[in-house]
Amino acid sequence: MTKNRNVTVVLILVAAGAAWGMLTREPMVSAQQRSPSDPVRVDINAELLAEVRGLRADLAQSNRATVRAQLLVARVQLQEQRIMYFDRRRAEVAARVAEAAEKGRQAAAELTGVEEKVREFRTGGVKFPGGVQIPKEQLEGMLEMFESEAVKLRADAQAASELEARLRTEEAEVQSALAAEQGRWNDFNARLDELERALPK
Repeated sequence: MTKNRNVTVVLILVAAGAAWGMLTREPMVSAQQRSPSDPVRVDINAELLAEVRGLRADLAQSNRATVRAQLLVARVQLQEQRIMYFDRRRAEVAARVAEAAEKGRQAAAELTGVEEKVREFRTGGVKFPGGVQIPKEQLEGMLEMFESEAVKLRADAQAASELEARLRTEEAEVQSALAAEQGRWNDFNARLDELERALPK
């Protein structure tokens, strides 16, 4: 009976030792799980590091995009001012062209009338109201006056024509410069649109 009791006590002690070993092993596993060398924890740290790096890269890209956008907006505004300048110049030159053309037409019309009078005096076909007879000396004086006026009007018409030609050349140059500035403005706007599309939604 005593022998059986001793065996029972030994079994109880063995069982208690085994249980104690299991209890003391569990915290060790938990400690191992919290170890920095644990693959799960290393993976989490790597993911966090990658996320931070990604955020920094996105922030840097956003900053670069912001600077580019500011520069492009400044260039667009500058181009708008240049377009306004060349458009004013084009309008001014166009007005001068129209004025020179009108002066040329007026001078040409007056010249036509004076040359007709000169022909009448030279051919003797000039007629005065009431059949008044004008002495020859006076007729010659009037002819010289009309001829002198014709020379002046011819010079005025030539000057107006040359001025109109120069102004039309200048108008074409200004129009070409205006078109070039508008092309640059369109290019900057297109780059702004492209930058806007590239930004994250």
